[in-house]
Amino acid sequence: MDVATPSKPKVASRGLMLFLRVVQAFIALGAFASLLIGFTFLFDNPVRAQVLADTDGEWMARRLFLLGLIGAVVAAAWFYIVTMIIRLVRTVQHGDPFVEANITRLRTMWIVLALTEVFRIIAHAAAGISVSSNTVSQAETGFDIQLSTIFLVVIIAALSEAFRLGVEMRRDAELTI
Repeated sequence: MDVATPSKPKVASRGLMLFLRVVQAFIALGAFASLLIGFTFLFDNPVRAQVLADTDGEWMARRLFLLGLIGAVVAAAWFYIVTMIIRLVRTVQHGDPFVEANITRLRTMWIVLALTEVFRIIAHAAAGISVSSNTVSQAETGFDIQLSTIFLVVIIAALSEAFRLGVEMRRDAELTI
């Protein structure tokens, strides 16, 4: 009787795992930096005084504190999502991606991502801030919607359904043999 042994991880998937671990480290550093920055603007200190010298100090200090907390929550959610991706890639490395656990992982990923985006939109609207790549300003509109994140949610939801169908097809194939 020939017992199938799991194949060795391919070079590309090992590279992907390394990349995902580096991404996780940057996300963790980003979460820590967001908290540090947020709390820097909560208390009087020289950095806060220097940064807020040319602005409406108290308004901007509160907004930057909130922005730091929002950033830390969003970073924590992304850290979790990358962790789920790592677990999914491991099943691919072992040659068995169509398992119930991956369906659950993908569903959890799109739900966490969707909830995180809703949280971010509501938190930015409540704080009255608009964040772009190089500025933080008072929001002119109530909501800061990122269509790319919504598109990503839809793609991951579709992938979870594809994996669900793959698991069903695998079960059917096992029953016919």
